[in-house]
Amino acid sequence: MSVAVEVVGERGQAQVIREVVKPLVAWNADLRSNATLPPGSILSGCRIETNRIAHPESGVEPYVMEFLWSGRLYLCPLFRFQPRTRSLDPQTVDAVAI
Repeated sequence: MSVAVEVVGERGQAQVIREVVKPLVAWNADLRSNATLPPGSILSGCRIETNRIAHPESGVEPYVMEFLWSGRLYLCPLFRFQPRTRSLDPQTVDAVAI
């Protein structure tokens, strides 16, 4: 089980920082299209959200990960996100621009 690194952003809100370790397909909410994020991509603002369109009989994943990459909002099913990302070393976070 991985534990994400949490730092405080400009507005005093907790920001979780993760790194992509395997190509990650996610939904770009701004452009309304899928994108593949390459290994090494740094993701900020990571948080688990309830999937608003899911209901028990739908077969749709009940949880999604919401995060920022390159200033854009992305969404990805939690089951896909977890094995393709890792938490960053706390000492590395200082060098990451949120």
